[in-house]
Parts: sequence; structure tokens; C-alpha cells
Amino acid sequence: MWKNLRGYVILQIEGLGLARFLQRLLLSGVRVFCIRRVDETTATLGVLARDFKRLRPIRRRERCRIRILKRHGFPFVWKRLRRRPVLLYGVPLCVAALWILGTRIWTIRIEGAVRTDPGEVYAMLGEHGLSIGKRPKGNVLILAADDLSARLKDAAWVSLNRAGILLRVTVHESDPQTETPDWSTPADLIAKKDAVVVSVETKRGKAQVQPGQPVKRGDVLISGHVVYSEDRTAYDTRADGTVTGACVYIAESELPATVTEYVESGSAARWKQLLICGIPLWNPKPPFERYLETSDKTVMVSLFGLPVSIRSKDLSELTMQERILSESERREQAELYAVTDAVAMVPHDARICSIHTVEQTEGTTVRVRCTVVTEERIGLIKEYGHE
Repeated sequence: MWKNLRGYVILQIEGLGLARFLQRLLLSGVRVFCIRRVDETTATLGVLARDFKRLRPIRRRERCRIRILKRHGFPFVWKRLRRRPVLLYGVPLCVAALWILGTRIWTIRIEGAVRTDPGEVYAMLGEHGLSIGKRPKGNVLILAADDLSARLKDAAWVSLNRAGILLRVTVHESDPQTETPDWSTPADLIAKKDAVVVSVETKRGKAQVQPGQPVKRGDVLISGHVVYSEDRTAYDTRADGTVTGACVYIAESELPATVTEYVESGSAARWKQLLICGIPLWNPKPPFERYLETSDKTVMVSLFGLPVSIRSKDLSELTMQERILSESERREQAELYAVTDAVAMVPHDARICSIHTVEQTEGTTVRVRCTVVTEERIGLIKEYGHE
């Protein structure tokens, strides 16, 4: 350690009087270390930087040649830094800037929010001063966690954990409240749409349909009025079970003559962004509302030792324009519209069994008809006496 603070050099000594040279060094009080004999006339050794000038008279007397191999220690580092003021002052400024940036929040990650709106969470965090670029003070994380746990309706509790520049918000949502049916009220399970029965599973009540039987909307699938035989008393209950039916959804679309789409208008511009440590410092608004990126380049520069990057993009403007479709494109577009409209009518819990499209001509009009067949639950509880 003390050698690095004072500085030292590794020398190569070469000459016929090498032994006498080393002996005179020891007699003159020069501290020598790391001595290594290379051959009969050559050796390497280390001395402190302050003792290097004391070797000159001994070298001239013994006629030896001295060559500096390496320089080590703080004095030599300081001398090199003085010739590079940008590096000398940039490193402390960079360390200070990183320390200041490290005390602030630059990333907020919300986890576990399924039914909770993330925008609502961000708004509540902002009320407590927890937003991008701000430094949390005191025990604000504990207070904000308690406030979010009390105000978010779907959250059982909320935890806030900070790791450097990252604030992790974990929302632990409560189980959704399910309404418990009143089993004392008699009810039938009726069909909520036209379908063909695929399967029937009865838990309460008596099944009124069989697989393969077509039903209309409002038909009773499982009756709550149960009659076993003439010698046994009938009773009413709340029908319960699962009835799966095959349903059909149909949508039509005419062949379009033109299509409106985004195409390049011919206008182009260059957009630039300045980032320091990966954080946007200058982030102007793009010149076009919609655009296509034709190139993306990033150039790294050094500004007072800070990692600064300039990002530039070449943008081509996109505008809405009508384009005349060919015959094949017209049929593809019509089929796409018909399939999209038909699938949009299918409930999210249904299973799609098949999708079939057919082209129909009516006079001069050509349409594409899409038929989607699904399997889904078609039962709906209807209590007695209710329309």
C-alpha cells in the first residue's frame, strides 16, 4: 500500500559491474525490492520514485545502463490525469450525477393488478409524491401502501418495495364476491338462445331435453318442478346443472371496391432524442401523427465523463388514402370482414368448433357469408312467477 501511495518504478539494470552496482545501492541506503536476476549482466528490481535520482551517480561509476520497465502508484496516475482534465473532473461529476439519479425513482412496476386499473394506481402514487424522477421522503412508502390498500376496492392489501431506481407495487387482490343463490326459491333452467343440445348434466331438478334435441330461446332445459310418480308427492326446487348446446353465428359482408389504409405520403423528417445514462433529457414530439421508421441510429458521446447518447430516426409520414382493390383482394377483404364480424358475436367462454365461409351472388351484389359453430353453456336461471 505505501509503495502505491509514494510511487515506484520497475527497472532493468544491465552492465558488467552489475554486482558492484547492487552492492553500492545497498550501501547508499536506497531501498530495493523485487530483485530478479535475468542473466550474468542483467537484473530487474524495484525502487521508490523518490530514490530514482540517487541511481545516476552509481550508474555512471559502474557504467551500467538503466531502463524503466513500469511505473506504478498514485503520483504517476495523478500526472496522467492532469493532462486529461475532462477525465479528471468528469469522473467525480459522473459519480455525483449517478448518486443523485440513484436517489430518485425512474421505474414503477405494478404487479398483480388484474381487476385493478393501473392508471388509478399511478394517480394515487402521484398524490404521495411517488412518480418518475421524484425522490421519496421519509416513511412515504408505508403511508402510501396503507392508503392504496384502503382505497382500491379490489385490493386486499398493497405492498411497496423500492430497489434503487425501481419501485415495485404489488397489488394483492381479494377474491371476487360471488352471489350465493337462494336455494329456497323454485326456478327453472331455461335456454337463453336457440341451439342444439350437446350434453346435459343435472344436479337439481329434472331434465326436459336430451342430446341432439333442438331448443328455442325460453324453452325449459331443467325443470324445478319434479314429479317422480303418481304415488309420490311432487315438489319444487331450484334447478341446477349444466346444459351445453351447439350455437350458430352468421355474418355477411359485401365485396368492397376500395380500401382505406395508411400509405407513405412522401414527406420525411429526422427526429432526434438526447439521453443521459439512458434517461431521455430532450424528447421532442415526432413531427407526424403517424409515421414509418426508415432508420434508427444511436451515437455515444462523452460529456464531462457522463454517458450521453444521441438517437436519431428518419421518419416517413403515413396518411389515410383510398386504394382500388383487385378482384382477389376484394374477396379476401370481404372474407376477413365476415369472419371478424361473426367471431365478434361469439361469447368469450364459448368453444369454436368450425368456421365456414361461402360466396353468394344476388343480382349484381356479391357477398361472403361466414358461419361459426360453437359449443357453449346455454342455461339461464328463471325463477317461478318472473317473466
